[in-house]
Amino acid sequence: MILLRLFKSNQPAVIILMVLIGISLWIKSFLHPHPMSFFYDSHPMPLYALTLSLVSKGKASILLALALLIITGFMLIRLNTRFIFIQDRTHLPLFFYLCITGGMVFLHQLNPVVPASIFILLALERMLASYRIDRLSMNPFEASFLLGIASLFYAPAGLFLVLLWFAQALLRPSYWKEWLYTILGFALPYIFLYGYYYLSGRDFHVQTRELLTFLEQNPHTPALSVTYRIYIGYILLMVLISSIFMLRVFQAKKILARRTFNLLFWWFILSIAIYFLVPSASYEMIIIAVIPVSFILAHYFNYTKIRPWIAEFMFVVFAFLTLYTIWSI
Repeated sequence: MILLRLFKSNQPAVIILMVLIGISLWIKSFLHPHPMSFFYDSHPMPLYALTLSLVSKGKASILLALALLIITGFMLIRLNTRFIFIQDRTHLPLFFYLCITGGMVFLHQLNPVVPASIFILLALERMLASYRIDRLSMNPFEASFLLGIASLFYAPAGLFLVLLWFAQALLRPSYWKEWLYTILGFALPYIFLYGYYYLSGRDFHVQTRELLTFLEQNPHTPALSVTYRIYIGYILLMVLISSIFMLRVFQAKKILARRTFNLLFWWFILSIAIYFLVPSASYEMIIIAVIPVSFILAHYFNYTKIRPWIAEFMFVVFAFLTLYTIWSI
């Protein structure tokens, strides 16, 4: 179990190694960029349009996307360190997140899901921080405000308000005001946006139509190659095995850990639902779905008690397929 044991280590040097691996997976795209055209590039949401005005498409935008993904990976470690739902403070979520997002070469470019994911993750963290606060809390307001910002980068991110409502039901006492806070917090970024439209003399009807366009359009996206399908299929197989393992040990976990993994499960389901049900959603949803996937895989490989060579074999195959997928494209 040499390779798996190395990445399960909690040593600071392992974090540096993981980051270097994550960067190396993007080198080919940086040297020879082949950006894929997505609907959100021609019809960007307001905050993503602002980002594009500051960073033009090219190598600079690729570097920015990579930097934001690395930051997101470290946020995964921070989330587990703070709430300890994977009891061992493992760095494996960072490894899986950087490898899976790195393996999707067609997503090696700046897109609105990358910054939106950060705000969704921050929103979940604010809700988890409200656990065991018995008095009225402003955390639901703050979480939904962050989610509203995420939706101004990537419109379908707004549907994660459903996840916050799940969190509200699982983590909080029954304060009806807090349910109202989630609506007000989510609406506040749009109040600011329309205030800007008013001051700049823009037509509200036209601007609203542009915002709705992002959800309604059904852009054409090319089919994934056989290599990508095999890679994604293997990841889903690992997720299935990891989920079965989770069901076996779920009841033995502490209450907050159970509720956190419950929320991560609904995060994954919601990501899949958005991909299939929202016309404008496309392959970029992988970046959001990989966040709960990284945690469930990290939990499995950290705790599985099956024959050591089986876990090692699965881990090595994943690493091989990641490298093969990148360099075969």
